[in-house]
Amino acid sequence: MKLRTERLILRPWTSADAEVLFRWAKDPQVGPIAGWPAHRSIEDSKAMIADQYSKPEVYAVCLCGEEAHPIGCLSLKFGEDTDLSDAADECEISAWLAPPYWGQGLIPEGCDALLGHGFEDLGMKAIWAGYYDGNFKSVACLMRIGFREHHIEKNIYLPLLGELRCGHVVVMTRADWEERQ
Repeated sequence: MKLRTERLILRPWTSADAEVLFRWAKDPQVGPIAGWPAHRSIEDSKAMIADQYSKPEVYAVCLCGEEAHPIGCLSLKFGEDTDLSDAADECEISAWLAPPYWGQGLIPEGCDALLGHGFEDLGMKAIWAGYYDGNFKSVACLMRIGFREHHIEKNIYLPLLGELRCGHVVVMTRADWEERQ
């Protein structure tokens, strides 16, 4: 399935995207702020596509007309893939974007499309998101698109990085979404 916005196409990841993913995922500004280590090889990127990005509702973020070159990722996570909710009608949204594209409003635009899909097509009642202390870009994006603060979780262990962090959890309900429309 593909989702389209004015400037973006959200499409499934393929194994052919590994080289482009590595280009962005090796940047230490990308993964560590989101809780995963910078990729050290194309093999790391291939593994991420096979293990995480081949799941339903995980999308490569591409500029319109440049579908072969993902610049980020947007996803809805369900069940065991999220620790923010175990309800069948709730999920978690997550995102990252390559640094050259920061500050252009692309992730809020893509999130709006994915939120609409989650609430309207998938019947979600709430969509959760989280960010770690210091991730100011995620805070700005989430608040801009209408999420509201819910709670803080201290001492979250990130096994991929081997460290503890403070996490902030935000939520948008279906009613919040409908009010924005």
